[in-house]
Amino acid sequence: MEPGLTSLVRARQLYGDVDLRDKRVLKSVAGEASSVCGRGVHGARRVVGLEPMSDGFCDAANYLEQFRKLVANLDLSGVEMEQKRLQDHEAQNGSYDLVLSVASINHVDEPACIRLHDDAEARAPFIRIFKDLARIMAPGGKVVIIDAMRRNLFGDLGMRSPFNPDVEWFKHQQPELWADVLGAVGFTSPRISYLGNRFFRYAGIPTSREASPTAATVCSGSR
Repeated sequence: MEPGLTSLVRARQLYGDVDLRDKRVLKSVAGEASSVCGRGVHGARRVVGLEPMSDGFCDAANYLEQFRKLVANLDLSGVEMEQKRLQDHEAQNGSYDLVLSVASINHVDEPACIRLHDDAEARAPFIRIFKDLARIMAPGGKVVIIDAMRRNLFGDLGMRSPFNPDVEWFKHQQPELWADVLGAVGFTSPRISYLGNRFFRYAGIPTSREASPTAATVCSGSR
């Protein structure tokens, strides 16, 4: 897991006023076993991580074993991992208070995500998945999508970001678009923030839309 200060600052940056204590959390993790456990450390009642071990997610041979050891070492209960994609997860109505996707939403349907900004038909798979998220979320729940943005200072200049040199920007979308698609299935009150790297988090320096490679989109359930 991240060092204590970084973990606390990062949690505040990601969740803002979302209190994790006694919450039920679903997290699409993109290889972050420690962050799944971190939700338990921050007081969540139940945490389910989704890691399909394919499609651009984590592919470490011992990933699940590392996760199990971490859960045991931290003496956590109610923290589990499923080798499934977000659209393959099954849950009853109202199962979660918070659904969190970090660096993984484009892997839901990467070809469709690439076209999402200029092809109405590309919305269909995300509409289906977001409708199901609305079903499995409790009244007053929140969904948080954290991902690289299609446009940013480095990408617009045709440069590789020194902070994220391997990101293929064209495979991602702007946070306003995610808020729009979520709104189409009934999610409300979108809030967008721009996330800096670790140096900015420690220093408490706000990050502008132009300079940030990553954004968080937070929406509330409609029920």
